[in-house]
Amino acid sequence: NYPKYFISVLLTSAFGSVTTLRNYIREGYRLGVQIRMPSINYSTNIFEPDGEYLLFPLLGIKHVGINTVNAIIDERNSKPFSSYVDAVKRLSSSINKRVLEALIFAGAFDEFGYSRKTMIEQLENVIAFSQLGSHIDESEFIVPDLGEYDQEDLLQKEQDVLGFSLFHDPLKPFENYIQKHHLLRPMQINQRYLNETIRFVAKVSSVR
Repeated sequence: NYPKYFISVLLTSAFGSVTTLRNYIREGYRLGVQIRMPSINYSTNIFEPDGEYLLFPLLGIKHVGINTVNAIIDERNSKPFSSYVDAVKRLSSSINKRVLEALIFAGAFDEFGYSRKTMIEQLENVIAFSQLGSHIDESEFIVPDLGEYDQEDLLQKEQDVLGFSLFHDPLKPFENYIQKHHLLRPMQINQRYLNETIRFVAKVSSVR
């Protein structure tokens, strides 16, 4: 369990440097420490240990500051958020739409079972319901299933709000090819391969 707490401290200290954060996450994977996507009900301002995992912090999401994190924690301490509509209804008075969108794209609302596309495209309606529908029971507000963004859009949105893509694997469509040809992923490359010739696969996002 010690590597988990060690990596938690390292990661939390790396806020503000995407490169350092990515390197520490890579080190965590090497030590067997997995990172889980943020949770609106459980994440805090640090990489919080959660069983065998570390929860990605709310504070690590773009547009989410410490005051916002504290507001979320204070609200859920009174009662956990029971649904997407419940969370937006209780938070929209203190958190603006841009922050709610960032939380959704980061995966913090995934636990409620809706696709990110559905939650984003229904956000204005849910906010309006929160402001005007105080006399309407939440069960009467229907959130239609609008499908999901394609993998490339999910990757891009996640990268926009986290600084990198952590939870959607751009190499997933090539999994069979990777396994067939025994290719390494960047996260798997460590000192054991020092001075060895290796074959690896990665996504090139920019060229200087």
